[in-house]
Parts: sequence; C-alpha cells; structure tokens
Amino acid sequence: MDDLREFLGTPEVTVEWLEERRWIVDDLIRQARREGRYGECLATNELGLLQLAAWHINDRAAFDSAPPPSERRQSLLDFGAGIGTRGIARALRGWRVDYVEINEPMRRFVEFRLDRLSLAGGVFEVLQPGLAYDVVLCFDVVGHLEHAETMRDVCAAVAPGGELVVTWDNWGDGVHEHKDYDFKGLLHGCGLVEQSQMIWTRM
Repeated sequence: MDDLREFLGTPEVTVEWLEERRWIVDDLIRQARREGRYGECLATNELGLLQLAAWHINDRAAFDSAPPPSERRQSLLDFGAGIGTRGIARALRGWRVDYVEINEPMRRFVEFRLDRLSLAGGVFEVLQPGLAYDVVLCFDVVGHLEHAETMRDVCAAVAPGGELVVTWDNWGDGVHEHKDYDFKGLLHGCGLVEQSQMIWTRM
C-alpha cells in the first residue's frame, strides 16, 4: 500500500478508501461502451488503477502461489498486466518478466513498482512483434479485447513448448463483453492444445 500512496501522492489511501471507488469504474466503462468511447476509456481512465489496486494491491495469494522458474520455463509475459501483481510475484521468484498494459496510468505504476523493487522488465502498451515467452498470463482480459486479432497476437507470443494461462471472462455485464467468435476454436487455430480450462500449450 505504501507504494500506491507514494505514487499517487495521496496519504489517505487505505483498503477502505479503495473499496469506496472500486465500483465507480465499472459504471464508467459501461457508459463509455454506450457512447463508443470504450478503447479511449481503457487507455486513459485513471480510476482503473484504483479499482485494480482494490482487488490486487494486497493479494498475498498471488505472491505465495507464484512458482519459481524451471529449466524449461523461465520467461513470462503478463498480458493485460493491470498493476502488475501477478508478473511481479513471478519476477520476485526469478522469472524474466515483461508486462503489456493498455492503460497509461497503470503502466506508470508498474514501472514505479519495478523500480522500487529493483526488478528488470519491459513495460509496453502493446505486444512487441517477434518476442515469445515460455509462459503468457492472460487473466481477466479476454472480455475487454475488442478484436479477435489481438488474441491471435497473444497466442503468437507463446514460444514452442510454452503455455498460455488464460481466463475467459465473457460475462456480458456491460464491462466484459461476450465475443462473436469461437474462443476455443481461435486458440486451436493458433496451434495451441488445451490441457485444462485455463492452460493451453504450444507443442
């Protein structure tokens, strides 16, 4: 919590303070969808940082459950990184981690957190062509993607022998939208093999 207070320059930040602001963001996103400003809202909305901080800033489970790298898998992409908690948890265990996040305030906060923790890692607005990773995390992101092509690019970032760990959050609640394409069919078409509901591998 201290890093968020310092980043925002707001000493009154507490868990309760964040909780009060959590649901405001969903209403803003629904309104932006209705007005055709969804992409702009995702990219610039500073309140999104507060919402994700409310969910994840004290997420001990992400840190406690993060596995160390193995001989086969050492590099990781946190796609739709938000405030970077899952990727940072892996980086602290020794993974090489990059982060992709469209929201500019969140990117700055990820960079701030990495600097405070003396961790390396690229923080990007979009996927970088030609880079591939042993593991790609894609948590609570699919319902925000407006184009199937973006998901194909995510799949292309999975290295041979690597895995995509994805949650399919198409809730149709005005924040996360149902997609008009076959999600599993898309992953199969990208050469990935389903191992479980969340884990897909490139053979």
